[in-house]
Amino acid sequence: MSRAVVSLVDIDRVHSIPPRTRPSDALLVREVDADVSVDVVTAADWSGGVGEGVELWLRDGRDPDGVGEAAFVFGHHASPDYERWERWSRSGTLDGQTLRVTAADGGPDPDPRPFGLFERLRNHRQVERACRAGISAAERRLVR
Repeated sequence: MSRAVVSLVDIDRVHSIPPRTRPSDALLVREVDADVSVDVVTAADWSGGVGEGVELWLRDGRDPDGVGEAAFVFGHHASPDYERWERWSRSGTLDGQTLRVTAADGGPDPDPRPFGLFERLRNHRQVERACRAGISAAERRLVR
């Protein structure tokens, strides 16, 4: 599973955000007034690709009021057994409530199903191979 590690040097304030409860919910990260802003947003349709626009709304119903700043939106959704994770993102510039997409990866799956038996076995083998490759690469770096 992908992870993001963030090291906080100094904490100026704590800002709570509402939980992402729907597959169409995502986190919007952007710079507002020389500060990093993180909000939960939703969209009626996330299928917009590069060169298209996606209309965003904050979970409280307000518009995000973008002024052309760079923005990054990402989300994920898991199957009921947490074996399958669907990750996706969009980045671009935010004008008003429209994200002008310059890069897109994946899209939300409203109902990710658990893997079947053969998919589960294939997935476990892929994870095993990736782990072995990572361990071998780390061991090679240590030998130098």
